[in-house]
Amino acid sequence: MRCPITTSPVIVMPGASSRPAKFSGKAIGLCHGIFLARWFICQILGMPEPEVELLAAGLNHFQWVMHLREKVSGRDLSPLFKEKEAAHDPSFSPLTRKLYRTFGLWPTCSDDHTGEYLAPMAGKAASTASTSTATKRAATDSRT
Repeated sequence: MRCPITTSPVIVMPGASSRPAKFSGKAIGLCHGIFLARWFICQILGMPEPEVELLAAGLNHFQWVMHLREKVSGRDLSPLFKEKEAAHDPSFSPLTRKLYRTFGLWPTCSDDHTGEYLAPMAGKAASTASTSTATKRAATDSRT
């Protein structure tokens, strides 16, 4: 048995990688949104990422944070997050927050990416504030 090839979450890539005649393995696409979700949540909580643990479930770009805990103590951070999210800068991830307030769960992808799939709901939210948020995230990632 061969190890599967993993690619970006783009559905086309796994399909394309399994077409060449010489390729006999399997390919899957995995979304890295879970890591983005923790960053966004920690920005709202004002906590460092290593102190926060979350569990998410879903398919591809529609994953939702199911559990949010303080890593060391195991304390449920959901009530604190709900409180801080309500008072946080409204321009920060407006589509993600609209989904959170609608469904009670935080989606794992950023506004700009989720907005690709939910364009009518996204409106201007995905193309304005979240793009700057995604840029901030990229700048933060360069430190690690």
